Amino acid sequence: MPNYKKLLKKSSMLSLSHKEKIQNFFWMGTWSLAGYRYGFSDQRESIDVLERAYEIGIRRYDSAYFYGNGEALHLLRKTFNSCLNSVFISSKGGLIWENGTVIKSTDPSILNSDLEKTLEILQTTFIDLYQLHWPVLTSSFSEPYEFLLTQKNNKIIEHFGLNNLTYKIILTSLPFFKEIYYNFVNQLHYSPFMNEQKMVQLLKNETKCINIGTGIFEQGLLLPGFDTKKIGKKDIRKSHPLLKNIAREKWVSSFSAACMPFKLDPEVIILLWAYFRTELDGVIIGPRTVNQLLTLKPAFDLINDSSIADVLAPVFNFLDAKPPI
Repeated sequence: MPNYKKLLKKSSMLSLSHKEKIQNFFWMGTWSLAGYRYGFSDQRESIDVLERAYEIGIRRYDSAYFYGNGEALHLLRKTFNSCLNSVFISSKGGLIWENGTVIKSTDPSILNSDLEKTLEILQTTFIDLYQLHWPVLTSSFSEPYEFLLTQKNNKIIEHFGLNNLTYKIILTSLPFFKEIYYNFVNQLHYSPFMNEQKMVQLLKNETKCINIGTGIFEQGLLLPGFDTKKIGKKDIRKSHPLLKNIAREKWVSSFSAACMPFKLDPEVIILLWAYFRTELDGVIIGPRTVNQLLTLKPAFDLINDSSIADVLAPVFNFLDAKPPI
């Protein structure tokens, strides 16, 4: 199994081989592959995406029982049935569906239930990484911490982390994070539209957390050609703040124009922008089709080009400015 403690820090990036760079930095997300509340999903296509991601070199896969009521985990099991030990799997607990509504909980019984279901579906005795999913400001972190620590000591989970913290939560619980959650994975929303600079910097200064960014393309809304009219009534993207923002299309058009001189797709440039952000140790991508995954492949190829960050500096500066939307 990969040694999680060797997840790259940017200072060691130059010593990594091209293969190691892909394995360490890029994670494959499975939320959208499960389909539930995210539009139609074809299981065969989803498995093809996971298989092609593995061929490209991606070895870290982000999932949760919450994703499609276990469907995302079933996809991972079907894909890696004979080689599950060759991939690093992250799962989460603390979110449950209740009559179509999402309930957040840090109750150890909820975390344990999700963990047991995860292990059962994957047909394994341990999970590489288990995270507390979407804690709220009023959450107590001592009880879930004791649960996670117990599971770690019992060798049921290898590592643990926190998912989608907010700046307010961190300020409120910083002494606890510094003392107890000193080394942990912090999975956070990170994109040109919203990159939590204050939060990331605070955690970098006060803890030794590993920052993994997600939502890099804002569910496609920051990319040209995204048809908002095709989003169904039950699709969770319906509530995204960018969906009805009248300035979004103008920004997308300007961004697309800024990319044209470099002859690279906008999603490739956004992914390269994330790769060269010093505060990020990894990023989760979520292509739903093989074509979407292959569109990103130039980014995987170009990370070995030491000059690419300088070449793309003008459009990186455009992304750094954040969309005025």
